[in-house]
Amino acid sequence: MPNGYRGGFLPTAAEAELSVAGVMAKEWDGAVVCKWLESRVIAARADQVVAERGGRDRQDDCDKATAEEMVCSLLLKGKGSTARSSA
Repeated sequence: MPNGYRGGFLPTAAEAELSVAGVMAKEWDGAVVCKWLESRVIAARADQVVAERGGRDRQDDCDKATAEEMVCSLLLKGKGSTARSSA
């Protein structure tokens, strides 16, 4: 990932710390989170294809993309039970 990559949705460390302190706390929009997770699954699959075409030299990249796909898929699968609320 290039330096400064934020992926469009992830907060910087400072923003996350402020959020924890309650300064910027907001309720998460579950639909936006699910859409972002779905986009990461698609991107991870594409990354796997590219890495597989790169042969043995790109095996580590393939493993990382596979792990990302698995984590995002699991989070999507459990989306009903892990919803975050501000209550």
